[in-house]
Amino acid sequence: MTSPTTPETRRRRGLLIGVGVAALALVVIIILALVLNRPTTDVPTSSPSPSASTTTSTPTPSPSAASPSSPADPTPSAPAPDVEPDPSNPAGQIVAPVDQPSTPSAGVTVALASIAAVQGSADEPGEVAGPAIKFVVSVTNQSADPLSLDRVVVNVDYGADSTPGGELNESGDVPLQGDLAPGADASGTYTFTVPEDQRGDVRISVFTGLERPTVVFSGVTPD
Repeated sequence: MTSPTTPETRRRRGLLIGVGVAALALVVIIILALVLNRPTTDVPTSSPSPSASTTTSTPTPSPSAASPSSPADPTPSAPAPDVEPDPSNPAGQIVAPVDQPSTPSAGVTVALASIAAVQGSADEPGEVAGPAIKFVVSVTNQSADPLSLDRVVVNVDYGADSTPGGELNESGDVPLQGDLAPGADASGTYTFTVPEDQRGDVRISVFTGLERPTVVFSGVTPD
């Protein structure tokens, strides 16, 4: 037997049906909104020509496009002349007569105080006795700084072929050494073999440091 439908029951059924219809309408509205807002994809009506896809146009800059601050191309300068450096002293050389002093740097003076012809003796292994010249090298320091004499190197060569003379460590020969104070002077004695017939073309080189040129005293020495 079916229970009678009361007004309250009918009211509840109507309410549930209304809610269901509203929910269904809301779902339909959301679906329509998504469909209408979906972006469309343009479909090309014709395929691009091969030339358009493979050819790239390169713009040619006009003269006006150059930066106004760009400097003009510099004019190439003439190449500097080749200078053959002295391997023993990058500062070069100063050639002076044997009887004249020389100034390799400000305040420093080098001179040959004396030159004499001697018969050299061989006192050390490897030395060869023979005609020689004995000379005294003097150094004066008028600069403001001490001058190291431990770096002084003295050599002798002679003749057109620059034949080196042999150094002899004779008794009494004392090389330049130590530090030379400002305002002081010092001297060292050296002996080198030089044949008597070559004394008209002798060069005595005095090296006092890489920062100064080597002084080369050139000329005639005593027979």
